[in-house]
Amino acid sequence: MKILVSQRIFFDKNTNEHRDCIDQKIIEWITKISCTPILVPNNLVKNSKNYSKLYNFIKQIKPRGLILTGGESQGIYRSRDETEKYLIKYFLKKNYPIFGICRGMQIIASYFGSKLFKMGGHVRTRHDTIIKVKNGKFPNKVNSYHNLVVKKCPKNFIITVMIKDKTIEGIKHKKKRIEACMWHPERERKFNYNDISRIKKFFHEKKN
Repeated sequence: MKILVSQRIFFDKNTNEHRDCIDQKIIEWITKISCTPILVPNNLVKNSKNYSKLYNFIKQIKPRGLILTGGESQGIYRSRDETEKYLIKYFLKKNYPIFGICRGMQIIASYFGSKLFKMGGHVRTRHDTIIKVKNGKFPNKVNSYHNLVVKKCPKNFIITVMIKDKTIEGIKHKKKRIEACMWHPERERKFNYNDISRIKKFFHEKKN
């Protein structure tokens, strides 16, 4: 299955260039869930009313899923924000699976009306998880690399994972094919089996 994968933006001061980039580990992780990653450039959106280049890119690739990756917070690079919002809208309309990681969960939550809050104790640490769904295949401990948190579940979503400070670590839409987590499954030294099996099923399970 070909899936689109969003990228962070890096500004190279030596060359005065903006560059799209991605952690090599996430490509390795995506292959573990039996998907073929196609990286989405952030320079195809001219403005919030002109998505023709991005639309044509998607139509040419013919992907069947989307992963919104981590990286810089929203508001730093408008081109990335606009690209990811359009991707959410497009894949929602197609009813193709959308999975968000860290920033990816944040942009999904805000797209559906939830606010983000700054909070300490979530950068370069680990959390014990509180799994909120029956028979949920989730890790018992997760990494954490973010300083913005989701405290209120977006409308029409359920909470899948929380931690003891009552912030939300995982969400899933009640009807649409959308799931997200605040931890980085690709940053584990050894990929977690529960993450791999759950997300592989999420992308490959056939829906009517």
